Amino acid sequence: MLFSRHTEFAVPGLCAFLLVVGLYASWVEGRAFFVTPTSDADRFSALVERHGVAGLSVFSTRYLLQDCDAALTGAYGRLQPEERRSAAATACRDIAAEAVERTPMDGLAHTTGARASAVLGDMRAAVTSLLRSAGATPHEMWQAQRRLLVMREWALDEEPALAEQFRRDMAVVAATREGRHWLARWYVGAPERRDLIASVVDGQGEFAKRDFLNAVRAASAAQ
Repeated sequence: MLFSRHTEFAVPGLCAFLLVVGLYASWVEGRAFFVTPTSDADRFSALVERHGVAGLSVFSTRYLLQDCDAALTGAYGRLQPEERRSAAATACRDIAAEAVERTPMDGLAHTTGARASAVLGDMRAAVTSLLRSAGATPHEMWQAQRRLLVMREWALDEEPALAEQFRRDMAVVAATREGRHWLARWYVGAPERRDLIASVVDGQGEFAKRDFLNAVRAASAAQ
């Protein structure tokens, strides 16, 4: 009888507690999408002022990491004074570190951290983050592309620790049609990379080579 009376009060209390937890989790997750600014200027300012919002899920955290990537690579962010750009990069580095702490195998978080570290001039940290990104997502083309862009912008492929990774990421990209066409545009615009890109594509087989050459011709004609 005593057990029944305790249960009578405990079950509604537990339900109320779970309801409150559920509502809180929904609010935290939802604000990552509904509170996040929409313009480049507002997103950049939100990072600088530490108003960026991350939810509880990997998906909402990725949304914030992509904001960081856009802030550090987009035209608006590149035109900002060095002080503001450094503030945004510092915020992004912290966001990436928090994401890695929650999900150590998040390749995007490692790559975002690498770019932020490079903007801040910490190339050793950038190299470390790129290698961790490669370890977490070695075969994802879009992650390989992001790593290549970071290495290309700061000439990190010249670092002994990254020289082979640069080639491996290029091979991952060259394995798909979309990736080969992306490399073709790079090939046309970067004469100093042509020998390396061509040698990587050569290893992909005859069909890939023909597809790449057609993409190079199209990219050349579009210039």
